Amino acid sequence: MILQNDYTETERLLANCINAFTMPLFLIISGLIIGMRATDIEIGKTARRRLLPYLCWSIVYIMCNLFDNPEWMSGTLERGYACLSGRGIAPLWFLFALFLAEMFSELLLRSLKRFALPYEVSIAVGTGLFLLLSELAFVLFNRIPSAETIAEKLVEYPLITVVRAFPSAFFFCIGRGAGRYWSKIREHGWIIMAVSLVLFAAVQGITRNSTNMHL
Repeated sequence: MILQNDYTETERLLANCINAFTMPLFLIISGLIIGMRATDIEIGKTARRRLLPYLCWSIVYIMCNLFDNPEWMSGTLERGYACLSGRGIAPLWFLFALFLAEMFSELLLRSLKRFALPYEVSIAVGTGLFLLLSELAFVLFNRIPSAETIAEKLVEYPLITVVRAFPSAFFFCIGRGAGRYWSKIREHGWIIMAVSLVLFAAVQGITRNSTNMHL
């Protein structure tokens, strides 16, 4: 990745594929594991398991980069706010996005239980809703000029967190639903092929060949 500017066309295509599928695979596999357990997500326990490592590793990252540049004070404050706002530092945003995806999916599924819908219908509704919200959030966010001042970044960072949360919940729901019915899915290869094609189109549309979706 360091030598990305020197890539050949084939290597650049491979790098784009890696960038595009890193975040979705992380969330889909996480959802798959949760779905296989066939149990509800405990919000309090999940918060401790996700946010504690997120905060600890963020502090480590900030400390390691404390004197990375002459303006270390402003850089440290910026990274600290990025951590607290959920935007995250470098790839650590994955952990916070996973936490939000778990919370969003669980709260939605609990809300849909009052309608006595089958689980597969609820997960399909949730997946479709999060996909719709993802596209809507991207459209609205892209209309906002990039933040340049400190005041603008104070608003932009939480917005990025919210915009990332919807596609994260979308991919997590796909994995969670697949995990719940994994034994049945394995018996029908055409289902795997169809889902893979839909996922490929969704990944390309959402990530746009970027690990952080250009956010």
